[in-house]
Amino acid sequence: MNQLLLCDNEKRRHLVREKETYNGLDYLEISPNQKVLTLYFLGKVPEGLTRNHFRISGGRRIRNIEIVDMWVCEQSDPELDNCVKLVVDKAG
Repeated sequence: MNQLLLCDNEKRRHLVREKETYNGLDYLEISPNQKVLTLYFLGKVPEGLTRNHFRISGGRRIRNIEIVDMWVCEQSDPELDNCVKLVVDKAG
């Protein structure tokens, strides 16, 4: 089962989606093996994002998690938000 971390503020969601120049993260889905993170955006993913735009920090037991791959999940339905998949080198 995937773990979800999401934005609980409906007002923020509405405001971000309303403005074409705004963008933000809606929620994060963590795969069962904890090595694939799916970040769902409010609207379209900003152009030009690379894995270097993301950072994973902190941790007590497991540290120095590196992002090894990234791709954008383009939705064919304009009503659906895009996402980014990040693959990391270790669970944590």
